[in-house]
Amino acid sequence: EKTVRKIYKEMEKSLMSNHVGVVGDRITATLTVRFAKYLGETEWGYSKFMVSLKDAADNIYIYYGSHCIAEATEIVTLKATITDHNIYENIKQTIIKRPKIIEVN
Repeated sequence: EKTVRKIYKEMEKSLMSNHVGVVGDRITATLTVRFAKYLGETEWGYSKFMVSLKDAADNIYIYYGSHCIAEATEIVTLKATITDHNIYENIKQTIIKRPKIIEVN
């Protein structure tokens, strides 16, 4: 039952997510990795990953790329470019590209 409550609270916080920054901006942020998922290979043989992250205000960031930038629950400080603002299942997401990891905790 505690697990269900924890999942519900996490979902509730996610619904409070807002878009961050302006598309095209390069940002520096400290984020917690929610999950990292291997999506398979591209038609050119490159690995493709999706990494979901959140900041201290529970804003959701999504990275799609050829490498896994961190593992679940790790806290990373990174620089990245905002490429899009998206809404998936009523949750606002900020899409980032070209992350440069500054620190992993």
